[in-house]
Amino acid sequence: SPFPLIGMGGIMNAQDALEFIICGANAVAVGTANFVNPRASLEILTGIKKYLKENKIGNIKSLVGSLAEPKIIASPLRACNDEVIYE
Repeated sequence: SPFPLIGMGGIMNAQDALEFIICGANAVAVGTANFVNPRASLEILTGIKKYLKENKIGNIKSLVGSLAEPKIIASPLRACNDEVIYE
């Protein structure tokens, strides 16, 4: 996206943050997790660093928007009153 995106809502751990990043978020906001666990932000950052190291990823920017869109091929399932229904 040409615009910066911030992922927010339900980020409780590194996996949640990484999911937002892989889907295109340039940054993530951690809210409620900080009330549940005051060290949540630090733990999320540590978890992201661990993921990058384990997967030999040198820069988190390479993860932003890296989710591949599946190719969806619609196929007709059945005809119903001259109407083709796709699923």
